[in-house]
Amino acid sequence: MMRFLGWQYWLPRGLTVAVIALAAHVALGLVARSALMRSMSDYLGSQVRVGYSRVVPWEHRVVFKNLQVADPDQRNQAILEADCCELLVSPEPLLHKQLVVQTGRLTGIHFAPLDHSRVEKQATNPKSASLTDGSMGEKWFPGYGREANTRWLAQLSTRLQKDTTARLASVQRVEAVAASWSRQSAELDQQSEQLSLETKKLEEAYAAAEANPLRNDEFLNAIPRTISELQAQCMALAKKLETLPEKLEAERRSVIAARREDEQSAKSQLLIAPIDSQNLSGYLLADSAARSLDDLAAIVQGLRESSKNRSLAPAAHKRGVDVLFAGCKPESDWVIENLELQGTARIAGQPTEWQGVLRDFSSSPALHRKTLQLRLRAAGPVPLELFTTIDRTGQAPRDTIVLDCQGIRLPELALGNTQELAVSVGPSVGTLSASIVVEGEKLSGEIQLVQRNVRLLPTMGNKLADEAIASSLEESLARVDSLATRITLGGTLTQPRCTVWSTLGPAVAEAIQHAAGKAGNEHRRALLVEAGKQVDERLTLIERQMTDLQSSHQSRIADLAARLQPLASSAVPRDRLSPERLGRRLPNNSLFR
Repeated sequence: MMRFLGWQYWLPRGLTVAVIALAAHVALGLVARSALMRSMSDYLGSQVRVGYSRVVPWEHRVVFKNLQVADPDQRNQAILEADCCELLVSPEPLLHKQLVVQTGRLTGIHFAPLDHSRVEKQATNPKSASLTDGSMGEKWFPGYGREANTRWLAQLSTRLQKDTTARLASVQRVEAVAASWSRQSAELDQQSEQLSLETKKLEEAYAAAEANPLRNDEFLNAIPRTISELQAQCMALAKKLETLPEKLEAERRSVIAARREDEQSAKSQLLIAPIDSQNLSGYLLADSAARSLDDLAAIVQGLRESSKNRSLAPAAHKRGVDVLFAGCKPESDWVIENLELQGTARIAGQPTEWQGVLRDFSSSPALHRKTLQLRLRAAGPVPLELFTTIDRTGQAPRDTIVLDCQGIRLPELALGNTQELAVSVGPSVGTLSASIVVEGEKLSGEIQLVQRNVRLLPTMGNKLADEAIASSLEESLARVDSLATRITLGGTLTQPRCTVWSTLGPAVAEAIQHAAGKAGNEHRRALLVEAGKQVDERLTLIERQMTDLQSSHQSRIADLAARLQPLASSAVPRDRLSPERLGRRLPNNSLFR
């Protein structure tokens, strides 16, 4: 009896029990670690690593530390890390090979920074080229007005061209006057040259006739009539020259009347129909909003495809066949009823601490027959609340997202097309709220964004970059300090039909209409000034040419008159010699009388 009370009896047995307990404790930790890594890797489709695990059986508690979720594309890098995970396990379901976590806590969660090199590769991927050609915006916002706005901007550029003075009535009229004056001047030059040539010929012929009057008796008798005709032509030419100032003054009055018509024609030429403000909102925002919506649709489709594959594919690590007795229902392999979350993240470039709760998270949502719920809340510089449900209990999957984010700092955004019209929205503070429901393939919901302290900087395309409209547009948009945007979701995931409303479109439309009107008025004034300058220069040139023509032709007419005057005075009619007149002129004492 005393033998059982000695230390030599109890010490080795106690050490053996301690070693067995320690081995069991380590073994349970390794088993729990392996089970977690295997099940979560199967669920997430990415490798899960656990640095340390510990099981406390008497507390029904399991502790995991240094958890990592590997990047599917680069397994040596982690996309998510957590410092510690504590789970309180219900012991009864373990007898049925089911793990049920009553409560748990996952702390120290933080996400790996974004790999910008991968983003650049995706941006250069041909599949993502649609983001720059407008097809992505057309997919989510069909008929949002890109072509209509492109035509409107092209029309505005055409109306503001500088080479339109030739279309003005005054310019056309003065060109007609110049052409008519050129014809009249040529005709007057021709008549003057003809008179000068005929006068010269007459002088030469008269000198030759005077040398032999008997042979040129008929020519000498016709000279008075010829001189009279030439003098009449000189007088007619002189009268034409005298009427030139009156004709030019009449033409000048017609040009002045045409100038008054230019005012109306210039106004009508620069008139352009108002741009549709909501179409302009779609033109500016559609492509940018479509990128975020496409990412959201890809996440939803990825979750649904993943859950579908998990429900169809049997677990690779299982052996044998599960046989259910009558009255038994299949259950999920594991269920997390309540899991508290705590971590850090960078939201809009600012470090933020957040907390949340994950409920009814299971390996087979359809078997669990409860909706997965995720609620996150962040305080501090970026207050945020997110509530998400993933329902697989009905005939069609149903996913909901409700988001409310206050005071988020938004980065600079480039909206529109830099080749035509673009607006750069500087960094601002905004309020984002969203309510999205995806039931089956049907998409519904609304996204609202209100931005404060915004700064808008417009960029005009190559055709309008040199116009005064660019500076006027920038000046008008400088007065806008807040923006509100609402996106209404509709259609399906594969064929969405969404609409966008924003105060950005009306603000830019009003600014561009004001800028276009101001630029149009400046262009009209410059156009009329240029046209007036051209008209005045042309009329001055015509008047100078008329004065020179009058002076030269009047001197020529005076010279011709001076040359004809001696001929007219000396060219008296001559009596022809006849026998009767010759007999009468014989002396009285002539034998032939």
